[in-house]
Amino acid sequence: MIKTNVKYTNYQATPDVELYLQKKLDKIGEVGEQYQDEVILRVEIGKSTDHHQKGEIFRAEIQTHVNGRDARAVSETEDIFTSIDEAKDKLVQEILKDKEKQDTLMRKGGRKIKNLLKGFYK
Repeated sequence: MIKTNVKYTNYQATPDVELYLQKKLDKIGEVGEQYQDEVILRVEIGKSTDHHQKGEIFRAEIQTHVNGRDARAVSETEDIFTSIDEAKDKLVQEILKDKEKQDTLMRKGGRKIKNLLKGFYK
Protein backbone atom coordinates (compact mmCIF):
# COMPACT_ATOMS: atom_id res chain seq x y z
CA MET A 1 0.00 0.00 0.00
CA ILE A 2 1.28 3.43 -0.92
CA LYS A 3 0.45 6.49 1.15
CA THR A 4 1.44 9.94 -0.04
CA ASN A 5 1.57 13.29 1.70
CA VAL A 6 1.98 16.09 -0.83
CA LYS A 7 2.72 19.70 0.10
CA TYR A 8 2.83 22.59 -2.37
CA THR A 9 4.94 25.62 -1.49
CA ASN A 10 4.58 28.88 -3.43
CA TYR A 11 2.91 26.91 -6.20
CA GLN A 12 -0.70 26.33 -7.20
CA ALA A 13 -1.10 22.71 -8.30
CA THR A 14 -2.73 21.97 -11.64
CA PRO A 15 -4.52 18.71 -12.51
CA ASP A 16 -1.78 17.90 -15.04
CA VAL A 17 0.95 18.21 -12.42
CA GLU A 18 -1.02 16.18 -9.87
CA LEU A 19 -1.65 13.38 -12.39
CA TYR A 20 2.00 13.36 -13.49
CA LEU A 21 3.21 13.36 -9.88
CA GLN A 22 0.90 10.48 -8.98
CA LYS A 23 2.24 8.36 -11.87
CA LYS A 24 5.82 8.92 -10.71
CA LEU A 25 4.99 8.24 -7.07
CA ASP A 26 3.30 4.98 -8.04
CA LYS A 27 6.58 3.86 -9.66
CA ILE A 28 8.50 4.68 -6.48
CA GLY A 29 5.86 2.80 -4.49
CA GLU A 30 6.29 -0.29 -6.66
CA VAL A 31 10.01 -0.36 -5.90
CA GLY A 32 9.41 0.24 -2.20
CA GLU A 33 6.75 -2.46 -1.95
CA GLN A 34 9.38 -5.05 -2.85
CA TYR A 35 10.87 -4.49 0.61
CA GLN A 36 7.85 -3.76 2.82
CA ASP A 37 4.06 -3.79 2.68
CA GLU A 38 3.37 -0.12 3.36
CA VAL A 39 5.32 2.72 1.75
CA ILE A 40 4.82 6.29 2.95
CA LEU A 41 6.05 9.06 0.65
CA ARG A 42 6.42 12.66 1.79
CA VAL A 43 6.56 15.03 -1.16
CA GLU A 44 7.12 18.76 -1.37
CA ILE A 45 6.68 20.57 -4.67
CA GLY A 46 7.32 24.27 -4.92
CA LYS A 47 8.64 27.27 -6.69
CA SER A 48 11.78 28.89 -5.29
CA THR A 49 12.43 32.10 -7.19
CA ASP A 50 13.33 34.43 -4.33
CA HIS A 51 17.08 34.06 -4.66
CA HIS A 52 17.28 33.86 -8.47
CA GLN A 53 17.69 36.87 -10.71
CA LYS A 54 15.40 35.71 -13.51
CA GLY A 55 13.26 32.75 -14.45
CA GLU A 56 11.34 30.29 -12.36
CA ILE A 57 13.07 27.48 -10.49
CA PHE A 58 10.95 24.55 -9.36
CA ARG A 59 11.90 22.25 -6.52
CA ALA A 60 10.77 18.68 -5.93
CA GLU A 61 11.67 16.82 -2.74
CA ILE A 62 10.63 13.23 -2.02
CA GLN A 63 11.29 11.38 1.24
CA THR A 64 10.49 7.86 2.39
CA HIS A 65 11.51 5.22 4.89
CA VAL A 66 12.09 1.87 3.18
CA ASN A 67 13.78 -1.26 4.44
CA GLY A 68 14.81 0.34 7.73
CA ARG A 69 16.51 3.34 6.12
CA ASP A 70 15.51 6.88 5.28
CA ALA A 71 15.80 7.88 1.63
CA ARG A 72 15.57 11.44 0.33
CA ALA A 73 15.94 13.07 -3.08
CA VAL A 74 15.83 16.74 -4.09
CA SER A 75 15.88 18.31 -7.53
CA GLU A 76 15.76 21.94 -8.66
CA THR A 77 15.25 22.76 -12.34
CA GLU A 78 13.47 25.27 -14.54
CA ASP A 79 10.63 22.83 -15.30
CA ILE A 80 8.32 21.25 -12.72
CA PHE A 81 8.05 17.97 -14.63
CA THR A 82 11.83 17.64 -14.96
CA SER A 83 12.22 18.28 -11.23
CA ILE A 84 9.73 15.53 -10.42
CA ASP A 85 11.46 13.11 -12.83
CA GLU A 86 14.93 13.78 -11.43
CA ALA A 87 13.79 13.45 -7.82
CA LYS A 88 12.02 10.17 -8.60
CA ASP A 89 15.07 8.77 -10.39
CA LYS A 90 17.41 9.75 -7.55
CA LEU A 91 15.13 8.23 -4.91
CA VAL A 92 14.71 4.93 -6.77
CA GLN A 93 18.49 4.77 -7.27
CA GLU A 94 19.09 5.37 -3.56
CA ILE A 95 16.58 2.68 -2.53
CA LEU A 96 18.14 0.14 -4.89
CA LYS A 97 21.67 1.07 -3.75
CA ASP A 98 20.75 0.37 -0.12
CA LYS A 99 19.24 -2.98 -1.11
CA GLU A 100 22.41 -3.91 -3.03
CA LYS A 101 24.57 -2.94 -0.07
CA GLN A 102 22.46 -5.07 2.28
CA ASP A 103 22.65 -8.05 -0.09
CA THR A 104 26.45 -7.71 -0.26
CA LEU A 105 26.71 -7.74 3.53
CA MET A 106 24.49 -10.83 3.73
CA ARG A 107 26.65 -12.67 1.20
CA LYS A 108 29.82 -11.65 2.99
CA GLY A 109 28.44 -12.95 6.29
CA GLY A 110 27.33 -16.20 4.67
CA ARG A 111 30.77 -16.66 3.15
CA LYS A 112 32.41 -16.23 6.56
CA ILE A 113 30.09 -18.79 8.14
CA LYS A 114 30.76 -21.24 5.32
CA ASN A 115 34.53 -20.87 5.73
CA LEU A 116 34.19 -21.31 9.49
CA LEU A 117 32.21 -24.51 9.04
CA LYS A 118 34.77 -25.81 6.53
CA GLY A 119 37.43 -25.42 9.21
CA PHE A 120 35.53 -27.78 11.54
CA TYR A 121 35.28 -30.59 8.98
CA LYS A 122 38.85 -30.68 7.61
